[in-house]
Amino acid sequence: MTSSSSSSSSPALPLRVVRVLNRVANRNSNQIRTMMLEVGLLDLRDKLIIHCLQAPLSSSGAAMLMQGFSFEWVAEKASFREASGLELLLRLFHAFPQERDLQLGMALVFRNVLGQAEENRKIILRAFDDPEVADRFLPSRQVRQGGSMELEREEEGEEEREGTEDVKDVARFLDWYHQEAQRQRRDNVVLRLERMCRAAESAKLRVVEKAAAKQSKYRKQIRDRDLKLAAVVQSALPQQDEKTRAKIRQSALAHELRMREIQESLQLKLASGERAWKELNAACSPAMRPCDATSEGT
Repeated sequence: MTSSSSSSSSPALPLRVVRVLNRVANRNSNQIRTMMLEVGLLDLRDKLIIHCLQAPLSSSGAAMLMQGFSFEWVAEKASFREASGLELLLRLFHAFPQERDLQLGMALVFRNVLGQAEENRKIILRAFDDPEVADRFLPSRQVRQGGSMELEREEEGEEEREGTEDVKDVARFLDWYHQEAQRQRRDNVVLRLERMCRAAESAKLRVVEKAAAKQSKYRKQIRDRDLKLAAVVQSALPQQDEKTRAKIRQSALAHELRMREIQESLQLKLASGERAWKELNAACSPAMRPCDATSEGT
């Protein structure tokens, strides 16, 4: 892979924005964090991660994503699940079968972070739709019982030993999963994940189109109302003297100009937002733009 292709699939810019938002949140008061939540900055952070997962990342870009983002931030968030974040991450896991260290790290994130939430676990197991593969990839958790301080100290040492054993267990899973005998299973999982991700992207596109249609309908209603008002005013003019008609015409013209200014201001804001989004996409590189579900085959 050339350096240019690697650069074109780099999530560096979105991750830099994510780190800035986290730094602002972590170094300020609860009041500031509440304000960030209310204006949507924390939602923006999570959406940037989905944006990265949707992009055609290279192996180095995937490694940068795994190293630069703590999935503990989104492990319990329903919005991450609803945006198909788990399915996208599983698709990324299957995209680089030759990258042993990358797959090892991603599998550990699924086991020790994302898979600890019961709702996440259900989605992950459903995505595999293969009991044996699912059980090997995400074994049933062992519930520990509470006890004395001495037992807790013993458990601290046990956690370190379990961490090492966990790595070995994931390595054994990868050895088994990439055997030629499991090829059909892997292919089935990959196809299922691709269908799930495309369906999610199509659903998102439909939501965007529905919102655009609703906005267009609202603008048409405003336009029709203004035309009706103008017609009513015009029909009343012959019944008034010249001075009154002049005042009515002036008022109608002022109203029309005001509505035009409002519409032009709205269009400028929309154009500015679209231009800013295109500039961000351009800075991120074309390869990082979210997939257009309408251009992909089913």
